[in-house]
Amino acid sequence: MTKYINADELKNILHKEIDKMYEFRSAEEIEQNPWILLTEKDTDLYHLVAHTKALEKIINEMPSANVRENTSAHYIAESDGYADGYPVYDMWYCSNCDYCFEEYDEMPPYKYCPNCGAKFERGRETE
Repeated sequence: MTKYINADELKNILHKEIDKMYEFRSAEEIEQNPWILLTEKDTDLYHLVAHTKALEKIINEMPSANVRENTSAHYIAESDGYADGYPVYDMWYCSNCDYCFEEYDEMPPYKYCPNCGAKFERGRETE
């Protein structure tokens, strides 16, 4: 199964991990002033920062997938009268985008809204 990630969040995590590993020097400080490298640990940090920049470049150059966020919705039923003492629901709306389904006397059969793509969960609201 394909796993989609937030590239900006991944880059933030990389920077936070570097900062945790080398608390006495920030990645930004090393990048701006490479001459402050005094110890072997500082040199390791410099290389880690360089590798992180290379990873950021790879992440930025990766093609984006055509993915949409998962949204869920439910039907909203509207009654305009009664039959045999029970409300007659003949107007149905998507709770996410208010798309109207007029041609159904019962809950429409769609699993996804044809207008916004939200997945219909079981249940409904009545007005």
